[in-house]
Amino acid sequence: MEVKGHLALVLIVSAGALAAQPTMTVADGPQPDQMMTYSSSTFIPITATGPNAVWDLSAAQEMAGPDAIYFVAPDATGFEAQFPGATVATDDGTNFIFNRVAADGWYIMGQRVVASGMSFLAHYTDEQLVMPYPCTFNTAFADSFLYNYTVQGMLVNGSGLSDYTANGFGTLILPHGTIDNVLRLSGEFTTQEEIPGVISIRSEMDIVSFYKPGFPDYLAQTREIVQYQDGEQTGTASGLFYASEEVFTAIGGPAAQAIGVQAWPVPAATQVQVAYGLPGGRVADLQLVDMNGRTVRSMRDHTSASGIQVARMSVEGLPAGLYVLNLRDDRGQRGTCRVVVE
Repeated sequence: MEVKGHLALVLIVSAGALAAQPTMTVADGPQPDQMMTYSSSTFIPITATGPNAVWDLSAAQEMAGPDAIYFVAPDATGFEAQFPGATVATDDGTNFIFNRVAADGWYIMGQRVVASGMSFLAHYTDEQLVMPYPCTFNTAFADSFLYNYTVQGMLVNGSGLSDYTANGFGTLILPHGTIDNVLRLSGEFTTQEEIPGVISIRSEMDIVSFYKPGFPDYLAQTREIVQYQDGEQTGTASGLFYASEEVFTAIGGPAAQAIGVQAWPVPAATQVQVAYGLPGGRVADLQLVDMNGRTVRSMRDHTSASGIQVARMSVEGLPAGLYVLNLRDDRGQRGTCRVVVE
């Protein structure tokens, strides 16, 4: 069972500048109404460790994406009663991961997964630790976790082990620009799932992730995976996932020539949530325009902290159809996306 992934002003520094040592705390954990978008690329090895390292992923070429990951309130999923204590859910458009973000760390409590035309709920009887708080250079942690779910009337027992070390901090170079004050977290992640007397599946993963205070999830991550069935190796996979240009625009990088905008749900019935990237202290004007060019809804939004902003706009009472959402900030930058009303 794949666990998917698991915004603040970025400092653009000159070559040779020393990076601050970042520390991730509960204030940096995911919260409802945040989002990230990711692109994927072929695997690029990342070997540098230690203080003031430079990790150059500028050669990454987008093969898929960008795909959005939304952080929503558990009661927005319809499964909140199954996971009491969850503070935020991760929504990739198909699956939900239920998380508990606390002062001592970020934990996974369970998942709702749709695969091969089936859906099931996985409950963690021993939570999975994603990251302890505080987490800074040289923080090391190991964790074991247990979960189970039922599929086609059969009980699947799952377990996992992880062993991570924050073994570097410095500067991350993405295809869209440079991000300083980044923490490198690397380690091994193993899961074992069994239907007693039927099948046993084991996955072994080497993972390197990059985090920055103020972001709800990783900025880049490499994965190398080997899978076994009943003790026999059945396949391997590797890849790179990195924050897309929409996220980089949100943090004021040099690529910020336009505003990345997304709206959901699709289609919308009564309200759309509009996510866009801007630094703090900006004023954004949003206009919803119909196919005849008439403005049918408008609003003004003020940004506070830098990063992905989320505004809500009512579409109740509008005729079903396609609309265009135009956004412009007080410095003349623009963004646009489509909105479908049902």
